[in-house]
Amino acid sequence: MPTGLEIYKLLPKTNCKKCSFPTCLAFAMAMAAQKVELAACPDVSDEARQKLSASSRPPVHSFAIGPASTPLMLGGETVLFRHDKRFINACGLAVSVAADDPLDEVRRRCREISRLKFERVGETTGVDAVALRSTGGNPGQFALAARAVAESDALALILQTPDLDEVRAALPCCRHIRPLLHGGRGIDLKEWGNLAHETALPLVVSGASLEEIAEKTTTLERAGVRDLVIDPAGDCKDGEMVEMLTACRRLAIARGCSELGYPILVQLTASTPEKRLAQAVAAVSKYASLLVLDECDPELVFPLVTLRFNLYTDPQKPIMMTPGVYEIGNPGPEAPVLVTTNFALTYYSVRPEVEAARAPARILLTDSDGMSVLTAWAADKFSASTIAKALKESNVEALVNHRTMVIPGLVSVLSGEVEESTGWRVLVGPREASGLPRFLKQCWR
Repeated sequence: MPTGLEIYKLLPKTNCKKCSFPTCLAFAMAMAAQKVELAACPDVSDEARQKLSASSRPPVHSFAIGPASTPLMLGGETVLFRHDKRFINACGLAVSVAADDPLDEVRRRCREISRLKFERVGETTGVDAVALRSTGGNPGQFALAARAVAESDALALILQTPDLDEVRAALPCCRHIRPLLHGGRGIDLKEWGNLAHETALPLVVSGASLEEIAEKTTTLERAGVRDLVIDPAGDCKDGEMVEMLTACRRLAIARGCSELGYPILVQLTASTPEKRLAQAVAAVSKYASLLVLDECDPELVFPLVTLRFNLYTDPQKPIMMTPGVYEIGNPGPEAPVLVTTNFALTYYSVRPEVEAARAPARILLTDSDGMSVLTAWAADKFSASTIAKALKESNVEALVNHRTMVIPGLVSVLSGEVEESTGWRVLVGPREASGLPRFLKQCWR
């Protein structure tokens, strides 16, 4: 990424403020910090746009596969370590399906994969793609299997076969999905490159070493194929796999090696479920962009989904809920109003306890910048004034026939001030969410 001064030299320097910044220099500095896109400047010249677009390309090339409505983004990474900034596009999870299975079995397996959905602090996540595998020799069957996968619910598709005729037969069956072509190591690079170029589809490049992969990506780049995925791990052991993936990412980001600056695909090769899980965890952590599993057992997928979610959240941005009223259990006008912050983990700690109490209630989340209760109170983000503002903006008064709220026991010191600011009666709740069921049964009237 060019520096702010380098960007400034290419800007029109009119200080027109159309980009919402007071000066072109301020805009350049914000763009260098990746806080704004070049598209926000309406007067930049075409020459400057080309120069900045080329220089601002992320070290790991980014593109999408799958349905246009729910694309799976790959690559785009700019750092080696999450704490340096953040990781961009989460590792996609794919499950393999045998193309020579009966079509009913292919459809059943796709339905099983689509149902693998998990909720994590308000976000639904799960398996992203199907890797349709074949050993070749049956284009008709492969095309029918590809059609069955394409009809499944919002899944990306990897066409994994060494047979180019099977790929050509399958492409008309998945026009609304942008599939990823994967022929393995022994493919004719020229023929597969021509097909990828003609259809504008991404292609997997495999090799026995990083040097071989770099030679192949260079050849394909010269042929006009830009969207590539590399498969550097092959059949190497766990420790070698991590070493290979780390070397690939380090060369792309720290050394500027554009020949290896592409998303990485990993296929599990371990023999036992325990070893496959360990291998998958290592791949998600270092630094797979797409991981292909042979099974879709929830016991394997759920830990990977949880790990992926934790790694690919922004460490500089709290996980927060939208401020407002959240109703639990169809509450009536006499139901309690529980006030807390909009930190997602706070909400998802409180909600199950309210549900366990079987006491319909309303949870009012104040705008506390996604901080926890004590942190927000210490930063003056959870106070009498913010609670009063939340009451007014949510119009919760119109939903209840009382004027009583419950605040967390950790901030009991706020009770008097909140009563004076809002006119509501304040009950001090338990210090921990686990105490809510007993509190609601014994203390709420």
